Amino acid sequence: MASRRAGASAKTMKASQQSASSDDNGMMLAVAQKVQLKWDKKKKEAEDKFFASANTEINAITSHKVEEFSAAVGQMDALYEQFLMDYVTCNDEIRKLLVAILAEQQKFLEVAQRQHKRIAESDQRRGQGHVRGLAMAKKSVEDANLLIHSLSRG
Repeated sequence: MASRRAGASAKTMKASQQSASSDDNGMMLAVAQKVQLKWDKKKKEAEDKFFASANTEINAITSHKVEEFSAAVGQMDALYEQFLMDYVTCNDEIRKLLVAILAEQQKFLEVAQRQHKRIAESDQRRGQGHVRGLAMAKKSVEDANLLIHSLSRG
């Protein structure tokens, strides 16, 4: 019986150790889960803090760049408006010059037409004078021939 008792006692001891070991494992598992949960929570908080900080920085940079872009667009608009005003002013000046040139060309055309008319009239008078001169020369030659014939007959 003593050996039975020793065997039973060993079994009881072994069962007791297994039970204690099982309780230790359960506690270790629970502690490990709590540590893991705390670590995950800290990691999540650190990530959230990082993302919030990054989001704030991105928003600040973006808003600054939007302001720079808006200022650049405003400057480009002002330059474009100035260009349009200068362009319109230049076109007005060009139009004025073209109108003045047209007026001078019309005056020149009128002067050229008057001059052409005068030259044509002068040419006609010269032609008529030339014809009269030729007629007189012809008459003189005829008179001279008549005189020569009358003198040579005589």
